[in-house]
This record gives sequence, structure tokens and C-alpha cells, in this order.
Amino acid sequence: MEAQLPCDPTAPSARIVATIGPPDSTAYEHLEEILGCGTIRINLAFAGPERYEELRQLVRRIRERGGNKICILLDCVGPRVKLGALPREGVQLREGAEITITTRDVAASEALIPTVFEPLATMVSVGQPILLAEGRMRLEITASDGVSEVTCRVTRGGLLKKRGINLPETDLPIPALSERDRADLDALLDEEVDMIALSFVRSVEDVRMLRTYLCERGRRDVRIMAKIETRQAVAEIDEIAAQCDALMVARGDLWAELENPWSLPRVTTRIIQAGNRIGIPVMTATQTLSSMTERDMPSRSRRALLPPPRGLGRDHGL
Repeated sequence: MEAQLPCDPTAPSARIVATIGPPDSTAYEHLEEILGCGTIRINLAFAGPERYEELRQLVRRIRERGGNKICILLDCVGPRVKLGALPREGVQLREGAEITITTRDVAASEALIPTVFEPLATMVSVGQPILLAEGRMRLEITASDGVSEVTCRVTRGGLLKKRGINLPETDLPIPALSERDRADLDALLDEEVDMIALSFVRSVEDVRMLRTYLCERGRRDVRIMAKIETRQAVAEIDEIAAQCDALMVARGDLWAELENPWSLPRVTTRIIQAGNRIGIPVMTATQTLSSMTERDMPSRSRRALLPPPRGLGRDHGL
């Protein structure tokens, strides 16, 4: 495959990656307008058996109209560490209140919230935090029945509408390449794709697992991008970089995972430097420029929601 990937010496040193989401998005109607981006990321969060044929046709359209100059990147979903269904109006979490997260199929309320992450109660410990809404809300675990329910105290509340869960102090012994990911890739790898983005990488073993899978599928030519969005991945960044073909700074989940969220610029620089040292491309992602679509004046970071720790200054990279 002759796709001009960002690591090719003839390619520009900085490139734009265009993301295509659900098959009913307007991006499908304006495909030709984004072919000049160089890399098109297909978000497999919107895949599934009912969408596979549409996504296969999308890859073929990109190849037909953009040739081999386009890098097609499939972005895996990763482990589903999420809450269950939430009401459209959201759930109000009040500071100091007690709330239970359960694997039972229940309607979400201020006192009880469902999760689709079945092993949650078996993996967490009392005193560990659970972060919700990209870290904007924080719970502290006060009890767990070890089976299906975890009791927490709300230490930072708000209106909960997003389903993502971050467990920054919990060691999750689950593979980054989930069964859902395998099913999605099984359906799409026969097409001319160039790179796979692996979500929630924690160690170099996650990268090796995907590499083995690709070899078993006869796709040694497909390259691997490790998404760095956990503390564990940051700690092993040099080892991970040495085993993959590209890195992604997934700023949204990484911000929530960091013990000190204000260290995100410093950690981002560390990840970029790890890629630069060995000559692989690094992508920074998650709404870096989103405010430019909404206002004509620059805004402060959307994630600067907490006051900085005392003494934070130039030495902290801000």
C-alpha cells in the first residue's frame, strides 16, 4: 500500500486529521472537500453489524476518490467502561450525597446509576476515586459488595449527561483490544485501511496483542497508533512508542486520568517528545480547536474548570 502516512519524509511535518463519525453524518455528503486532509479517521464507536457495509463502502469511496495519498485510520472503541443509559435531561449529582453505581438494569436517578461495565465492583477498592463527565465530577468509593454494586460519596457534583467513566487509581486487568474491537476489525480489515488506533493502551503488551492479531489476519502491513489516555501508558511511554508506529495524545480522557490535571501540557510535551525521539508521528486530539467553530475570539481551555493548585507557576509548564 502506497498511502502517504504522516511519517513519510515526503509528507508535510504537520497534517490535519479529519474524523468521520456516524454513517448518517453530513461528512459523507462532503467527502471530496476533506480528502485534502491527508488522514481520515473513521470512528468505530459508530460501527456494528448494521453499519459494516456502509463503512466498507466509505473506505472504497475514499480510495476511489483520494487514491493512495489518503491514510485511512480506524479508531477502535476499546473496553466499554461506561455508565448505562441516562435521561436526556441528565442526573444531578449533589456534593456530599451518597450514590450507588450498579450493574443492574435500572433507571438512572440521583441515588442510583447503572453501568454497562460488569466487573466494576470486583476491581475497585474503598477510597479510590471514580471520575465522571471527563473528570468534571468526582466520586469517592465508600463500599463495594464485590459483585454488582459500588457505593460512593459525591465529592464534586454537577449535572451528569455523559456516560464515560475514568478509574485513575484502579488497575484494570482487561485488554485494550476488546471483543467489540475484534468484531469491528474482522469486518473491515479486508478493505484498504492503513492504520489502527488502539484505545486505552496501558502497557506495551496491549500493542503487542494488536500486532499479533493483525499478523494472524494476514495484515502485517497495517500500522498501529497507540492512544495515550491513561496514567499507566504515560509511565511506559518510551516502551510503548518503541513498539508502535504512531502515538495519539487523547487529551479528553488523559486530562481526567492525571493526578494533577494542570500537568496536561507538560505530559503532552513528554508524549510528543517520545515520538520525536524515534521518528514516529504524534497526533494531538480531542477538540483542540473546537472553540474556533463557535466564536471569533480565542477562549480559555474548555478543561480549565478547577482552580490551579497553590504555587502553580512557570515550573509547571503553564
